Amino acid sequence: MKTKINIFFIPAVFALTIFLQCILFHYLIYNEILFSTLWHSPEDFFRFYLSATTIAVFFAAFVFIFKHKWWTVVASIIFNIWIWANLWYFRANGILVDKYAISMIGNLNGFWDSILALISPIDFVFLIFTIILAATIYFFKKGRTQKSLRLFIVSIIAAITMELANGALLLRKNNGDYIFINPFKDRLTDDIFYYVQDYTIIHHFF
Repeated sequence: MKTKINIFFIPAVFALTIFLQCILFHYLIYNEILFSTLWHSPEDFFRFYLSATTIAVFFAAFVFIFKHKWWTVVASIIFNIWIWANLWYFRANGILVDKYAISMIGNLNGFWDSILALISPIDFVFLIFTIILAATIYFFKKGRTQKSLRLFIVSIIAAITMELANGALLLRKNNGDYIFINPFKDRLTDDIFYYVQDYTIIHHFF
């Protein structure tokens, strides 16, 4: 008889690995994880960590509707690749991957040596999170998992609600200052609009 696994266990592990990857990504980009803002600017602290929580909850929600969980490892690998692409592109160009960069991917022939020079050993820490997730799923592979459409819907609604309430884009301007932008609420000046376009809405999850 298979052991019954708590329905929240695998989603929680998956969400935690995504959340920690978001935080580590931001640290490697800006050398900052904003702990000091907890007492200097609590609102900014919670907006930043709520952004990482939002994307983690969104991805984890889909665990509730699939009986088999190995797809989370594939999703985590894709997430690793996306993070690496942004890290290496940022080190080379000072910005994150945008539509223009994606359209130019066919021109990378002959530039792989340059790309290898941008890789740091710490980048492979992201892969450790995926390995931990895979090990967790393997260890509990004989357990009986559950599906719940209701929990999936609740999680998606929670993620969308957090996104709409927060909508925080954390950007660093050329002078080194951090600014929080809420595209749903804040008025965009010309310089702020440039940064919003430059980083795009998806990157605030990092």
